[in-house]
Amino acid sequence: MIKLGMRSIADSVKGQGVGSAYLELVRLLQKYGRKDFKVNVNRELDTCDVVHYHNIDPVSLVQMMTVRKPSVTSVHFIPETLKGSLCLPSPISSLLDLYTIWFYRHADYVHVVNPSVVKRLVQYGIPENRIRVIPNVVSTDGFYRRDAEERKEIRSRYGIPEDAFVVLGCGQIQTRKGVKTFAKVAAHMPKLRFVWVGGFSFGAVTDGYADLKKLMENPPPNLLFTGIIEREEVSALMGAADVFFLPSFHEQCCMAVLEAANCELPILLRDLGDYHRLYNDLCLYAGSGTGFVEKLRYLHTHPDFCRQQSKKATQLSHLYSEEHIYSLWKKFYYECAR
Repeated sequence: MIKLGMRSIADSVKGQGVGSAYLELVRLLQKYGRKDFKVNVNRELDTCDVVHYHNIDPVSLVQMMTVRKPSVTSVHFIPETLKGSLCLPSPISSLLDLYTIWFYRHADYVHVVNPSVVKRLVQYGIPENRIRVIPNVVSTDGFYRRDAEERKEIRSRYGIPEDAFVVLGCGQIQTRKGVKTFAKVAAHMPKLRFVWVGGFSFGAVTDGYADLKKLMENPPPNLLFTGIIEREEVSALMGAADVFFLPSFHEQCCMAVLEAANCELPILLRDLGDYHRLYNDLCLYAGSGTGFVEKLRYLHTHPDFCRQQSKKATQLSHLYSEEHIYSLWKKFYYECAR
């Protein structure tokens, strides 16, 4: 048995995927790894065989450099992906970029969720033999399709008609997520109900904050912004929706996509190369607002096609199954301990 340390403050900020990814990994280890791991969360890290750092905060850096144990750090962002997420003064942004890469370089192993990030990290001077790719995972115990009665009750809590065709998006309210595109598509499809789950996790430093705040305060009549809600409520709304739509301009291995797959929702994404590599033909793709409208209209008016895409979402859920992802983590942590 390996004693595994987890150092994280990711769950201290609600409504963002880093925290969800961390919590899902801890749940995965507790569910499948009771005979393989003893997990210490934010305590007694110096007694552990391997320590996994989920954030790049200064305390994590000090512990990484003083705790003489094999270290792993998860790359939840690189300088390029911060653009469109946070809007910081140029000097602070430049310092944060330098610090981020410096932190990653000091870990013994670097974990990424998307193979496309590997090349960029190598360009930043991190040896490829220290980088491991393991996708995110979402528990089917927490995210699943709701039955008719549950769907009716969940929808009524949010003022959504029982018979509405509900298109759901999820993520932080920020430029990178394509929230403006989501709203424009909603305005072009007044017969459908649109719901965006999420809010400003980082407040006024969020990229596009002023314009997006105005949009949240004055959305199209058929668009509901829920703001930041508890993860259980996110699961409930997903389980009661009809389609998942995320027009984000960049993601690594989006937690919300995997959550939607567990809920058997047809998935519509922006046409990006990374998505094709991660999800193959198990999702629908479009490159513009017009394309999104066409795809959503077809899903709405062709129930058989909608059911077909729902089955593809189930296949995607199986591709990223808990059992498979756990086997990757077990192999990796044992490699680190050796």
